[in-house]
Amino acid sequence: MNKKAFLKLVLQVFILKIRFNICKSNNPAEKLCTDLLPDDYHIEKPSEEGIITDVLTWIQILDFGDINEAKMDFAFLAYVINIWNDSRLKVDSYKTSGQATILYAGCRDYIWIPDIIYESAKDVKADQKFVPSTLLKVLPYGAIYLSTLYSFRARCVMD
Repeated sequence: MNKKAFLKLVLQVFILKIRFNICKSNNPAEKLCTDLLPDDYHIEKPSEEGIITDVLTWIQILDFGDINEAKMDFAFLAYVINIWNDSRLKVDSYKTSGQATILYAGCRDYIWIPDIIYESAKDVKADQKFVPSTLLKVLPYGAIYLSTLYSFRARCVMD
């Protein structure tokens, strides 16, 4: 091995060591997710039994289409946005920035996500045609913000 190849190898090992020490994971996005979680965190409703967890929800409709009178339904594409507080998460470091912090969308697999029921929906699918279809943030006051693109098929009584 020549001197240049040896120095390149030493530099790569040094960079790898620094990266490992900073992240403790080969995936920095995963590290960002796990940093939110206390040691005793479980993916379940954040409130104690009998106490309601407030979830602010709204829908931003992007497109209507495929109205089917025979089946009495229609399709639409929309972002579903949810905001809630989970006091168990370690979000204090995000509060000092004064602005929302965007998280890796995969962090949604690590935290509790509210179940939203759409009574008139026949079919709801997360729309994966557009990337990214999910936005996950910690807001400046510590609340969790989740926006996901969905395709809906909803029933509608038509006369």
